[in-house]
Order: sequence, then structure tokens, then C-alpha cells
Amino acid sequence: MPRRLPLRIALVLLLLLMSSFCPGQDPRVVALSRSITLAEQYTQQVKYREAAAEYATARGLAVQLFGANNIRIAALAQAEGMLQRKLGDFAQAELLISQGLKIAEAAGDLEFTAEALNNLAAVKWEQAAYLDAQALHEKALDLLLRSYGEKSAAVAISRGNLGGVCEALGDFTRAEALMLQSVQGLRAHQPKLALELADGLMNLANLYTVQGQYPRGERLLLEAIQLKERKFGPQHYEVGRTRNNLAALYAAMGQYAKAEALQQQVLQLLESVLGAEHPDVARILTNLASAYQQQKRFAEAEPLYQRALAIRLKTVGKEHPDTALIKHNLAGFYVARKDYPQALALYEDSLAIRRKILGVDHLSVSYSLMAMGELEFRQGRYAAARKLFAAALRIREQKLSPNHPDLAYTHSALGEVDQVTQQWEASVEHFDLSRRGFRMHVDQILPSLAETEQLLFLKHTEEPQFHTALSLVLAQPANEKIVEQSASWVLNGKAVSQQALAERALLARDTTNPQLAAVVKSLLVIRKQLASLMMLSESKETDASRQSRIADLSKQEQAQSQKLAQQGARTLGSGAWIELPQLRQTLKSNSVLIEIVRLKYNDQQLPAIDAEQLRERYVAWIIPAAECGKIRVVDLGEATQIDELVQAARTALKEAPALIREQGEREAEKTLTPVLKKLGAKILDPLVGGIKPEQAVYLSPDSMLWLVPWGALPLENEAYAIEQIDLRFLVTGRDLVRAAVTLKAGQPIIFADPDFNLDPAAVETATQQVLRKSSGQRNALRAVPPLGKFKLGTAAPLPGTKAEAEVVLPQLETYTASKAAVYTGQWALEAIFKSLHQPRVLVLSTHGFFEEEKQHPAAQTAGPRHSTNPLLRCGLLLAGCNKPIDTSLVDGEDGILTGLEIVSADLRGTELVVLSACETGLGEVRNGEGVAGLRQAFQLAGARTVVSTLWQIPDRETAKLMANFFSGLAQSGDKAQSLRQAQLQVIKAHRDRTDAAHPFFWAAFTITGE
Repeated sequence: MPRRLPLRIALVLLLLLMSSFCPGQDPRVVALSRSITLAEQYTQQVKYREAAAEYATARGLAVQLFGANNIRIAALAQAEGMLQRKLGDFAQAELLISQGLKIAEAAGDLEFTAEALNNLAAVKWEQAAYLDAQALHEKALDLLLRSYGEKSAAVAISRGNLGGVCEALGDFTRAEALMLQSVQGLRAHQPKLALELADGLMNLANLYTVQGQYPRGERLLLEAIQLKERKFGPQHYEVGRTRNNLAALYAAMGQYAKAEALQQQVLQLLESVLGAEHPDVARILTNLASAYQQQKRFAEAEPLYQRALAIRLKTVGKEHPDTALIKHNLAGFYVARKDYPQALALYEDSLAIRRKILGVDHLSVSYSLMAMGELEFRQGRYAAARKLFAAALRIREQKLSPNHPDLAYTHSALGEVDQVTQQWEASVEHFDLSRRGFRMHVDQILPSLAETEQLLFLKHTEEPQFHTALSLVLAQPANEKIVEQSASWVLNGKAVSQQALAERALLARDTTNPQLAAVVKSLLVIRKQLASLMMLSESKETDASRQSRIADLSKQEQAQSQKLAQQGARTLGSGAWIELPQLRQTLKSNSVLIEIVRLKYNDQQLPAIDAEQLRERYVAWIIPAAECGKIRVVDLGEATQIDELVQAARTALKEAPALIREQGEREAEKTLTPVLKKLGAKILDPLVGGIKPEQAVYLSPDSMLWLVPWGALPLENEAYAIEQIDLRFLVTGRDLVRAAVTLKAGQPIIFADPDFNLDPAAVETATQQVLRKSSGQRNALRAVPPLGKFKLGTAAPLPGTKAEAEVVLPQLETYTASKAAVYTGQWALEAIFKSLHQPRVLVLSTHGFFEEEKQHPAAQTAGPRHSTNPLLRCGLLLAGCNKPIDTSLVDGEDGILTGLEIVSADLRGTELVVLSACETGLGEVRNGEGVAGLRQAFQLAGARTVVSTLWQIPDRETAKLMANFFSGLAQSGDKAQSLRQAQLQVIKAHRDRTDAAHPFFWAAFTITGE
């Protein structure tokens, strides 16, 4: 509940102190003045017990001086009563406030009456008498509106109080409307009512947390904390109270370590200020215990739950919602420990309390029903579980918005029960509603989170539900409805984090608001600083210091990005669900989409209870165009076995150059073929039956399958796949239905043969000459070296790429019908790349890189790691990269173009990006999220199609292949066919010359996108 502003108490007490006092007057007046002064001082010092005692003394003196029914007595009773509320003595609080209310009503003082009504409602709320509290707040608000009108601060505060009760009663629509009006009204009275505004923001944030709108809630809580710290300092009870709510929000998002750190701080603060047995201490103990439980730290969680329960029983008794909450959470603890009888007893107690106090249709009742349903489910009592889940769903459908994640959870639970009991039609319907709800929720939440927070959120919220739903198809692979619906879930569930990882970079790029220019510039600098720190393998500073700098920069990046979002720079997330018929209409009759998922499933017949039970398989959905056949599901087999085959193939390809030199291409190909055959038998042969001759195959792999040279897999007739199958790659099938870009693209651009050894001064000079920009006062700072060893070592020159550029230039200009700009040597600069504006075609012939993240030995106990964004650890090397400056210390370019910086480039309308470099197709392998490498970075920046490589190709071979590619492109305009034909030409040329066509020379190139 919000703080209550004393509408008249301060005024009345001031009048009391000033009332015709003069030397020689009654000494009781002096004593009264002294007690009131001390009470105010103690209140400011958060010494509530001492303050209440002084108010009691003052009240006794005032009765002697003014009589029992004087308005001054009412003022003192109100002040003492609200302190008793804070101390948890609700009976005494209600007695005192009611006394003040009677005096105010008898005196006809409407303002004081309204205040007393609001305060009495607050005490009723603490005792869970919500209907009584609502009636009192309604009466108070009506009095204030009639007395002071809409713009009164007292009206704004009263609305906020009423909104809090509406939330407690589960009327979220009215609660939000009232709280928003309250906050708006309080903002008009700033800075005078800063504390009241802070509490209004806090309560509105809590409402958004309950509704699953975490970014909105976090922003409001951070503002509230800032307001309170400004008034009280960081170590005040009021600040701690708000931080506790922020911790609860983080816990709801699955950020348990982050929540725990806040909760530990708040617990220490509240215990020192309020004492070890205060109700607010019980709240923080419950939250902290829950965080421990989620991290499976059971030994630490149980005593905190027990202590919190003892406090609640002592302060509010057995039949109170707060007591029910602790019993509910403690029951969850016993479920985790598999002590089901004790858990059931606690759940039943909690449910009984909630139904009696809050009503049978209250939202909290649904949480009891869901928990008890899960307990029944664990014990195999599926009919009982389904009945409980269905009852919870009825309540949640009444109380929650259609996009609330709790509705999605409920449908998922019902889907699991129906799956186990083989109610297939009902199961698929529930899972479909669950998937749609989660997708909307994830789309709203992810863009506002830091990258590590996104991954935690996906791990705890999205991924388990995604795989649970998809597991249905393993049980019924022949059920057409399940197959179709699961294909829709795959289409809308794969690769959801890529867009979120890049969203804030796109925010900065696309804003047209000149007032946000400074924010955008700050973001670009912060991102460059982050990248610079990530490029050090060994640092002169301590690891803790470096990680602290990274963490601080990550927070700055998130804060600046949110500022852009809040000011309307770009809408975060679309929430658009792609319907399967829409996709199939997009596919041409001679094409097919194959989506592959590394699916986590339970090895038993029953759905998994614990994550440790899950195993993984690769499963493929073969989706033809509309009217061209049915969707099929193919189980490719155990993921670990397939991953081993992928790694064996990659190892063989890595060793191929040496083997070719030693034994010749023909013998080396014979050595490689069995390795590729074994892999192809697992992942390609089962799919071939779903592919018709001459079909274009859009393939969206997952996890390690992104690293496979699919075109090099042998078919049964000994031909390579590329010779009979037109393979095209997609991050997700959603890419086929994304909106067309109508922007007019500019001239084609080529970067080749960068001067990696260019010194910082020369980089600056060249940048100024090309871009005609002044460096101001930065020249003296530009030679600052990195504070450690450069991870990527020394980049070797690539003279062959200049020749490649010269070869492809005529064909490129023929294709685009425009003159190309070529940047080589000292002109192949990072700053020039960043200045690009929608080139039609972009060719980058240089080294690519991807740095795997090394987990620190202490990472298992240190909580979430910072800056794990793979877009900061992949990129391209440009001029000057061998002599980088430390951009975390000074402004400038270091020749290292990261994936995140690529996303910030304006490639909207760019038809094609060619990454003629080594290992540009690699990226971090994440289950369910594909691969976040350079291909995706360019596509996120707007490029329609990306050609890239899986391993390093000799310059000469690359030049020939690229020349054939652009020649074919100039003639046909078909990017995928042109690349395939160029590769087939290499195969033919090698066979004509050596009677072999080793995949090393041609299979590295892949095309991703349209």
C-alpha cells in the first residue's frame, strides 16, 4: 500500500505548538511540545517504537489540556496509530485511528475525516479485510473530491490507496486506472510530494510485476528508489522496502542471483531498523528463501521459511493471506525435497485461508490450485491434477490479461496432463494457447533486458515450455494436427533471442529524434568500450576489476537503450505470430522448408519433472508449400551422437589441407568421404525422402548442425548433396515472410586487403581524408595501447583478396548497373564501414573471427557472468587491427568490427552481403537459438542475403569461386543458384584436373537468407 500523506496532522501539531504559548504558561504545554518534537525526531530516525511512546505521552497531556474530544487529540491518535501499524500492532493501530475518526466526524472536519478513513483502511488492508478497506477508501475519496476537486494532492493519494486495495481484490483493470491517475496527479505536485510519488510508483510497479510486465515495473521501481535515496539516503528503511520489491521483480524474471544480492542487503537493513520479528522482515525472509530454493540451496532456504512463518503467526495470526503465502512457499520447498505429504498439508492450509479471507475466485487461490495440481501430477494422479489446473484456469481467465504468462503456464500444465492421458486433441489446443502466450510475453520482455538477463529469462521461462510443447510430436508423430501445430510452434519459437540481442543497437540506429542524438552517441561509445574489453585475453588489471568495468558498461548500455525506447525511438518487439498457412503460401511450389530443432525430451513415457531427466534429440519438420503435400516430422536421433559426428567431420576438414599436400586431392577425398557419409546417414538421408527433385530446400538448422557443410554430404549414389539438391539456409522460417523493404539502395561497396599494420595516427588521417571529419582534440589520445594482450594475435595480410576484388568488380557492377566503391589497404577502415548507408551489395574480403567464451573457474559460484553477448565476440578485421587502441579508455576506432557494431550499420535494403573471409559462418552454438554469428549480425542490420564461409579458403580458390558467383548473378539474378553453380564449376574443374573434388575447396561457402 502507498504511504499515507498526513493531510492535517502536521498542520494541527504545528498549531498546537504555536498556540498562544508564552513564558510562565502551564508546564504541561512545554512537556507536550517536547514530546511532539521528540516523536517527530524519532520518526525521522526510523525509531518507531520510541516515537509511538512519545505520541502516547503527548496524547495524555493534550487530553488534560484540551479535553478528550479536541481535534488535537485526534491528530495525536492518528500519528500514534500509524506508527503502531508500522510496528505490526494492528489492533492498537485500529483502536487509535478509530478514536481519531470519531472525533473528526463529530467536529465536521471533512479533510481530517478522509485522512482517518484512509488510515483505517490501511490497517484493515494489513489484516486482509480488503472489502472493509475498499469501502473506507471509497468513502474517503468521495469526501476529498467533493471538498477539493480533481487536482488536489489528497485526491491523488487517496486514489492510489484505493488502487492498492483493488489490486489485492484481483480487480487489476480498475487498480491500474486508479494508480495511473494517482501517479499523474502526484507528478503535478513535485518536488513537494516526492516521497508520495515514489510510493505510488512502487505500487504501480508491483501491479505490473503481477501482470508480467517486468520492464515497465523495473523502470518505475528504479525511479522510486532514486526519489527515496534523494530524500533519505541509500541506507533508509523506505529505500530498503522499495529495493525488496525490485528484488521480487528480478526473482519473477528468473534472475535469482541478482534478486538474492538485493535481498541480503535489504534484510540486514530491515533487521537493524525494525527488529528481527517485524512483518516486513518476514516478507524479505520469504523472498530470500524462495531465491535459495530456485537455486536448489535447500539447506539455506528451509530455516528462513520457518522463521518467516513464526513471525507471521505471531504478528497476524493463522488466518491471514501473508501466513497463507509463506505456507504456500514452504510447501513448494517440500515438493522440491519430494516430501509430498508435508507439502500437501501446507498447500491445503494455504488454500483454505485464501478462500476464506479473499474469496473462492481470488487470483491467489489459482496459485494454490496450480501448485496442488502439480503435486498431484508428480504422483501420477492425473485426473485430480487436471481438475485443479482447470479450476485455476477459470480464475485466471477472469482475472488476467490474455497475454499474461500465468495463463500460458496453466495451458501448458493442462497440455501435459492431456498428453500423459492421451487426450491428444485437448493437449494440442492447450499447448497452442501456451506457445502463443509465451511468444507474446517473451517478445515484450526480452528487448529491455541485458544479454545475460535475456539468456536467464529464456532458460527459466521460455525454453522449458517450448520443448515441453514440442515433445508432444515425439509421442504422436503421425497425428496430422499435432504435426501441423508443432510446426507452427517451431516457426515462432526458434531464434527468438537474436532479435532481442540486437534490438538496442537497432534502437540507436533508427531513431530520428534529434534530441536523442547524445544518447545514440553515448550508446555507440559504450558498445565500443565493451568490445575493446572483450578483445583482451590477458589483462594488466585484475580479473575482478575488468569484470567490474564490463558489468558497469553493460548497465550503462541497458540504461541508455531503455531511454531511447521510453522516448519513442522504436517499438520494442512486435509480438506478431506467424501463421503456418501464411508461410506455406509464401513458399513456391518448387520449394520446401526444413526446420530442425535440438529438442529436449524425457526419456520415460511420462513428461519430465526435473530438468536432469531430459535428453536431447534432433527433430526435423519438413514443410512443403501450400497444396504440395503434408508436413512431415523426422526424428534424426540422439543429439550427442550426431554432435560427435559433426565434430569428426569438422576435424577431418581442418586436417584436409595437410593431407592434400601429402597424399594428393584424390586420396584425401577418399579419406574424408566415409566421415561425411556417416554424418549424412544421420542427418541428410532421412530428409531426402521429403525432398522432390529440383526443389529449392530452405534449411534452418539448430545447434551444432549450423557447422555442417551440408552441400558436401554424400548421397546414396555417391554424388555430393549440392549436385542434386538446391540448399539455402535460414536462421528461422520466419525470414521467408518478413516484410519487404522498399528503400532505394545505394552503390555497391567492396572492402579487401586491409592494411592490418596501419598505425593509429595513420588510421585517423585516412579516416579524416575519406569522411572529411575533424578529430578535434583526440589525436594525442589515439595511441593508447590496450591494457593487456590482444586475443586475436597478429592478423596475416591477405593480398589475394585484392586480386579477388579486381576480378569480381566488373561482374558486380554489371549486376547492380552502378559503379562500385572499392576500399583496400589503408582505406579499408572501420569508420568507413560504419558510415555506410544502404549499399545494394556489400563485399568484405578479410579475416573473420569468433572468440569462444571461456568460463572463469569461479563462475559456478559467482552468479551470472557479464557481457556474454556473442555479437561482441565475433566480427571482421579491418585496417589497423594489429595495432589497436584501447577504446575502453579513449574514443576512436581499433580496426576490430564486432557483430554488435555491424548490427548498428544501416543495411536496410541491402540485397546481398558477401563475407569472403575465414570462419565467418561460425558462431556460438546455443540449443534452440541457432547460431549468433556474423551471418545473423548482417541480417539483423537489414541485409536480405548473406554469403559466408565455414572455414578458411585459399585466396586463389576464393577469387575463382567469387568471380563465377558474380558472373552468374549478373546473368540470372538468383543468388542461391549462382553460388551453387559457382561451386559446381569448382567441383567440375577439380574433377577434370585431379579426378577428385575435395569439399575443402568449395563446400565452405553457404548462403543464408533469401
